[in-house]
Amino acid sequence: MLTDERGRGEDHLSDAVDAVLALALADTGREREALSLAITALAQHLPRYQRSMKNYARQLLEKSRDAAPGR
Repeated sequence: MLTDERGRGEDHLSDAVDAVLALALADTGREREALSLAITALAQHLPRYQRSMKNYARQLLEKSRDAAPGR
């Protein structure tokens, strides 16, 4: 449901949807993905370090994929 909402495009509630989705992901054991999503949503509101935060969030996902079983 939340991923469907995200697929409809961005609006003024997008960050709220991402925050709730991040909590749901964490509850299902997908902590790195959840943290990446939360940091990405937060980054655009930071007065500094936006690019660094987005890169960190991307790297969290890359590390998560590299550590996936079968790799």
